[in-house]
Formats: sequence, C-alpha cells, structure tokens
Amino acid sequence: MREAFRAHAQSLRGNMDIVLIARTPIGELVEAGGCKAVEEKMVEVLRKASLILGGEERRPS
Repeated sequence: MREAFRAHAQSLRGNMDIVLIARTPIGELVEAGGCKAVEEKMVEVLRKASLILGGEERRPS
C-alpha cells in the first residue's frame, strides 16, 4: 500500500494528509491480484473521493 501511494502521491490534489487503513480483505486482494490489484483499488478510492488530478496517475518505474 505504501509503495502504491508513493507512486501516485504527486497526482494528488492540494496539500493534505491522507490516512489509509488496510482492512482484512486486503490480504485476499493481494492473493488474487498481487500488489498491482492493491494499487488499482487505491487509485479507484482516491478517484471516487476526487483526490487525484484528472488523468495524471503515475505508474511505478
């Protein structure tokens, strides 16, 4: 989760602190789709909250 957040931190709107809480189903998500699935879900949540600037998501190198 930490690495996924870092990969997209520059795309976030404004200057704010964000607290992410990993719940038990994250283990199932990792088992099913790996870290990429966690990253995609996190981006989905940030988009729903309108926290990511439009279409400027960063991908890890």
